Amino acid sequence: MEPGMREVAPGILVKRDSRGTNLGAIVTSYGIVVVDTPLIPREARAWRAELEAVTGKKPIYVINTDHHKGHALGNVFFDAPAVAHMVAWKHMRGYGDNFKQRLADRYRDKDPETARELLHLDIQLPELTFEERMTLYLGDTVVDIMYAGGHTPASSIVYVPRARVAFAGDLVVCNMHPFMAQGSSAEWVRALEQLKGMPIDVLVPGHGEVCDKQVLEPLLDYLRVARELIRQEYLAGHSKSEAARNVLTKIIGFFPRKPSAGVKLEAKIKSGLGHVYDEIRREEEQKAASRATA
Repeated sequence: MEPGMREVAPGILVKRDSRGTNLGAIVTSYGIVVVDTPLIPREARAWRAELEAVTGKKPIYVINTDHHKGHALGNVFFDAPAVAHMVAWKHMRGYGDNFKQRLADRYRDKDPETARELLHLDIQLPELTFEERMTLYLGDTVVDIMYAGGHTPASSIVYVPRARVAFAGDLVVCNMHPFMAQGSSAEWVRALEQLKGMPIDVLVPGHGEVCDKQVLEPLLDYLRVARELIRQEYLAGHSKSEAARNVLTKIIGFFPRKPSAGVKLEAKIKSGLGHVYDEIRREEEQKAASRATA
C-alpha cells in the first residue's frame, strides 16, 4: 500500500490530497471506480499512478460527489467517463477561460507550474448524469450513486452495499464547520437523516478523518441549531448581517478551530449563515402566503 493510501474496507481505498479533500477508489473485477479527483494536476496524475500500481487495474469510471473544483477538475487525468448529478454538469459547463484564469492566478506566485497547467486545463464534463439515482453493476460489486442535495444542488452520495461504505462528499465533514453558502440547509438535514438510516460501517467524509455514522449527529445538531437561531433572528426583524453576526457567536464553538484560521473561518461561517437567512426568509414568506390564501 502506498504511503497515505488507506484500505478502509476490502477493495475500498481512500487518500487525502494536499487541499484536505478525501479521494476514493472502489476496486472491481472490471477496473477502478474513482470517487472525486484532485484539483492539482500533478496530484491527479500521482493518484492515478498509485491506484494502478497497487491494484494492477485501470480506471473505468470517475464519480464526482459535486461540481466543486476540489472534487472534479482532475477528471481529465483518469481517461474514464465521469459520472455526476445533472446539476453538476450544468455548473461545470461554465468552467471557461475566465474561471481557469482566476484559478491559475491563485497559484501564480506560490506554484507557477500548477498555475500554468490550470490555465490550459481541459475541463472534462460528466459524460453520464442522473437526476435521482444511478446504479453501476460491475461484476460482484454494486455502486449506488444517489442525489442528496444540501451542501450544493448537485451533492451526491456514493454507496457500496457489499462493503457498507458510503462516500458522502462535503455533505459530511468530520469535526469541522461545514460550508453552507451554496446549498439548502433543509435538504442537508434530510440527506444526513437518510445517511443515518442506511447500513453503513464506514463513512468517508469530504474532509476530515474516515469515520462512522456517529459523526452525523453533531452535524445535524449544528444545522438544526443554525436554522432555528437564524429563524429567531429573522422573526425578530434583524437584518441578514445582524443575524449572521449574532448567530456566529453561538455556534462557533461547535467544532474546533485553528487560531490561524480565525478571521477566514468566521467569514466562511457568516457567509453560510447569510445563505441560511435567505432560505429561512423564503420559508417564512411561503408560510405567510399560505395563511393568506387559506
